[in-house]
Amino acid sequence: MGIAFMAIAVVAATNPLPGEEGYLGRSFADIRTADPKLGNVIWHDYVAFGTLLFGVSFLIAYLAWFGLSRPSLQAWVPILILAVSILAFLMLAHVPIGNTSFAHFWVPVILAVVMLLGVAISAPSVFRAESAGGPPRA
Repeated sequence: MGIAFMAIAVVAATNPLPGEEGYLGRSFADIRTADPKLGNVIWHDYVAFGTLLFGVSFLIAYLAWFGLSRPSLQAWVPILILAVSILAFLMLAHVPIGNTSFAHFWVPVILAVVMLLGVAISAPSVFRAESAGGPPRA
């Protein structure tokens, strides 16, 4: 899931406003033509978002691959918090402005669900390891 998120981050950084044209009523190219400075700000925000998303996704992939190879509550809890917060903040940020189209939401919702499934699947082994004393601590 983290690797998929990294790929999506690269697309987000190179393709501003995917799925937004219906909400805005015009394309990024139209915005950039009408107001180049606004286009630059939008581009800047998408590159910043894509870069942050790539970093967080790398961290998720790393924790899932290495941090949970030996079950660890310290790796499991941040992934759980991230998955829940993605869904919560998606709703808090988009529902009030009415931008709730499937084209805009499908990627983060599916990835958050995949994360939650991974957390649910890994929970028994994580809690079993914690109750048995957990992995050796450094």
